[in-house]
Amino acid sequence: MFHIRILLLPEIGCAFFCGGIVHQKVQRFNKAAALVNSRLLLMAVMGLLFPAVLHFTHTVIHQGKLEISSKWKQHRI
Repeated sequence: MFHIRILLLPEIGCAFFCGGIVHQKVQRFNKAAALVNSRLLLMAVMGLLFPAVLHFTHTVIHQGKLEISSKWKQHRI
């Protein structure tokens, strides 16, 4: 995760900086395209997070006792 931030943050910063130099007055964005892109990004994040949350928090009933499974340790209720 740290490696991704190191690679992407300077690239995004340079893109914003160069865009500000080239288009000094007003930058225009297509509202519909921005809305679609933001929803696609949200769906991608949900598609990654929901299975991970379910994987790390699933419950198992073993011999009448409920066990909440975790990657690191198991808790008996």
